[in-house]
Amino acid sequence: MLKNKPRWLEFDRPTIADIAVFPYVALVRGGKINLDTYSHVLTWIERVKQLPGYIPMAGL
Repeated sequence: MLKNKPRWLEFDRPTIADIAVFPYVALVRGGKINLDTYSHVLTWIERVKQLPGYIPMAGL
């Protein structure tokens, strides 16, 4: 999905979908899943962190 839409999960702006999915995707390494080969996902994680009002979570 992010490979075809490299900015956000839907549309050209962040939506509730990005906010709802973010914690599960961003913390996936805790489940020993390697994201290193998913550059679009890593870029998306960093993009979410740059949103105004973002509050860091434990583990990120």
